[in-house]
Amino acid sequence: MKLQFIIDNIIKDKYNSEEKYLDFSIFEDDLNISYMDLDNVNYEKNNDLRAYFISSHLCTDTDVGIKAYFLKEECVCVTKQTARKSPEVIFGWVSEELAQKTKDYILSLIHEKNNELNIDILDLNFDMKDGYGVEYTEQMTSKVVFYKGETCTVLEDKSNGYTNFHNIKIEFKNKEIEIDVRDCVTPFRIIQNQNMFKR
Repeated sequence: MKLQFIIDNIIKDKYNSEEKYLDFSIFEDDLNISYMDLDNVNYEKNNDLRAYFISSHLCTDTDVGIKAYFLKEECVCVTKQTARKSPEVIFGWVSEELAQKTKDYILSLIHEKNNELNIDILDLNFDMKDGYGVEYTEQMTSKVVFYKGETCTVLEDKSNGYTNFHNIKIEFKNKEIEIDVRDCVTPFRIIQNQNMFKR
């Protein structure tokens, strides 16, 4: 008996159908569909891809055997499963065109991707002031700080790492003074300030 004859005369009723248990993962390799896409398939929308047994036998409590898959009443491929715990394997496709149609159909069932964005838009006119503050001297990366409106060179880290974590010595108006690092501002890392940073 020719395969074509069997396909043309296969029983297409709910008793011979596996439509409730279709697993599209069997198409992953043949149709080059990623498992991530297959995980997002909405099976509830599948109204056109069906599988019917050509032959079957009972393995424990599960029907297994040779099946023909139909897309909109047109046979696209034939598969075989020898046991309940064995993988279902595709024997072959009726044509390359029908394989492509099957792939396109499966991809059409993927849950609609959420194209909405959940973002905040920057206010590019927001005033960032002249720089930013640091809490501890060990956090500093700049050789220069802004202090009381003046640009000052950092001369020395005066913290001891035990009781004093905040003091630095700077040159302010031609004088060396000791200040709390929290009272000055570190310049932003922009081209105009690039010589102010430690290298």
